[in-house]
Amino acid sequence: MFPVFADQKFADVLTQGATIAWTYDADSDVQSLGTDGSYNVANRTIVDEILTVDQRPYSSFRIPASQKIQDHRPTQQKWATKAMNRIFWWLDAKMLGAMQSGAASTLDASDSQFGGSAAGTPITVTPSNASQIFTACRRKLRNQNVVYDENKKYTGYVKLDTQAKYPACAIPAELEEQLLLAVGFKPGDLGDQVLRSGYLNMLFGFNTFVSTSLPFTATFSQTATPTNGDTVVIGGNTFKFVTGTPTDPGDVKAETDAATSMGYLRAAINAPYTAQSGKFVPFVRATVAASSLAKAFILDLTTSSTVTGTAPAVLSITTLGHGTIAVSATGSGMAITNQAVHALFGTSQSIALVLQRYPELAVSAGEIIGNGSTGGILAQDFATWTLAGWKVFKTHTFQLVDVSIATTNFTAPQAVLY
Repeated sequence: MFPVFADQKFADVLTQGATIAWTYDADSDVQSLGTDGSYNVANRTIVDEILTVDQRPYSSFRIPASQKIQDHRPTQQKWATKAMNRIFWWLDAKMLGAMQSGAASTLDASDSQFGGSAAGTPITVTPSNASQIFTACRRKLRNQNVVYDENKKYTGYVKLDTQAKYPACAIPAELEEQLLLAVGFKPGDLGDQVLRSGYLNMLFGFNTFVSTSLPFTATFSQTATPTNGDTVVIGGNTFKFVTGTPTDPGDVKAETDAATSMGYLRAAINAPYTAQSGKFVPFVRATVAASSLAKAFILDLTTSSTVTGTAPAVLSITTLGHGTIAVSATGSGMAITNQAVHALFGTSQSIALVLQRYPELAVSAGEIIGNGSTGGILAQDFATWTLAGWKVFKTHTFQLVDVSIATTNFTAPQAVLY
């Protein structure tokens, strides 16, 4: 998804830590001249925002020497392709998350069109209101004075796509499903097209893309001190409160009040592989990844907000790159609310991206016997990696709308990349 939204700049060679400044100045003032022609001079303020090339995603694999003899080149190429696809998925996850958190406009069920509920309540999508999401986002972009070419389509060619801005959106499969139900059985050419092929084309002027990598959020509220054995499960990863000394991976200390206990849980979510003495026993990433890469990726890409309140003590989580994920909790004092996947509406060139033009592929021998060693590994290690940096600058924020969609009865997408 990131090529659709990114203002891309490629470089044959990037340097770790390199920076790019984005300069903008304050708006111009306007007043009426005095009768004598007098006027006031307004000082102009100039601000630099900085993008830093500080991201180093990599994906690696090892081929034992005996297996390399048997494997033909297409198999090795397939593994290298999958490694690069995983890096692109990681870039998607991070950049969609940056756009969601940076969007100046939001849309949820507090909007009168969707029920006028409390702020932060996600929209429950139906065939009757799915199209209203598109029109409401157009309204929000208009009110931000965002200028774009309503008729321009995404081509996939950087030189063409980086000229005039075009409207675009990334939506979950379930929103697409409700749109198909709304349109497919209506009389007319579009209804016939959708009924036969399922192809929606541009919708309300938006280049529409379905993504399984959209951000997911949920809110956990703890009204009482957790009891021994209470759990919070995020994408199959279990955090268990214990009143005694934490001993097993995922164990979190249950203190004498809800706020402190939830604070320990927050710290555990934000650093799942780091021990907190007497408070949290970390997961071992290699062990988690061996059982399920998806579970490991969810741990890697989940963060938690600061705990607010005392009874209840509330924290929110954000998981990138997976769309809908399964969350659950046990214990009478814990409630989970506002589970949502975040669709993104806006225009192209809504996040600045600097990316090394050609990814690097490093090949090295496995662990060979050296001085003092008693064994080694006959193998070759392959590591695909690249350098990148991105930022949602202030001018980009007004071009983005974050739409919160309730995930009730949604299905978690497949985490395997082909």
